[in-house]
Amino acid sequence: MNRNKDPELMNQYLESSLLKASLSRERTEDVGPGQELPTFKSLNKLSTVSALYLYVNPPPMGYGTPAPKLAESIIRAWEFNTNSTKTRKIDKYVVNNACIEPGRPYPTDQVTGNYHPGTAYLMYKNMLAKYQPKITSCASKVVEM
Repeated sequence: MNRNKDPELMNQYLESSLLKASLSRERTEDVGPGQELPTFKSLNKLSTVSALYLYVNPPPMGYGTPAPKLAESIIRAWEFNTNSTKTRKIDKYVVNNACIEPGRPYPTDQVTGNYHPGTAYLMYKNMLAKYQPKITSCASKVVEM
């Protein structure tokens, strides 16, 4: 899309985009002399979305910034679940952890607010078997295979 041929469409896109601040038509000097604004097609891809989210990367790429953040999230949840302290001090008050019933250990081997890997695996496998054609179709459209 050439911005000169369809300025209204480009303005609509910039209104709903993070690019508005740096690539609006009023600030074309920021793009550089003789340079065009990016085309809508070049920005309408999964790679653009993944740059906006620290914890997400398009599959199957499990490297880069998201990998350590994912590991931190898992470690933090595991440490909380296996914490032997059943109470917490907030200012001058001592309160029970809301997710742990008094006198009962935290259910680390069951499906809870976190997840049990074996059960999650079976759920994912069943979901994939049921929705595989729709998932493939959607992924093909987004990634433009």
